[in-house]
Amino acid sequence: MDDLIEVLEKVSELLYQENYPVAYDILVKCLPYMGTCLEEMEDRQLQRELLDALTQAISAMEGNDYTLLADILQYEIIERMKSIGEE
Repeated sequence: MDDLIEVLEKVSELLYQENYPVAYDILVKCLPYMGTCLEEMEDRQLQRELLDALTQAISAMEGNDYTLLADILQYEIIERMKSIGEE
């Protein structure tokens, strides 16, 4: 999980730096791993929250709103994923 968090932090950083092609390339490569992590979660509430955040992220991608995508990754997805390790 920590590796995924690091990758998502890098993607978020790249989006803030307006390096969209590299950010999207990395994001696409880590999506299967994100799916696996979600499937293995025991906390169904957290799983729903992350799925909702991912839905928002997809909407931001469709709207080419890269700053919103970076914000969702940073403040919705990464923060929630970090909370798993704190429990």
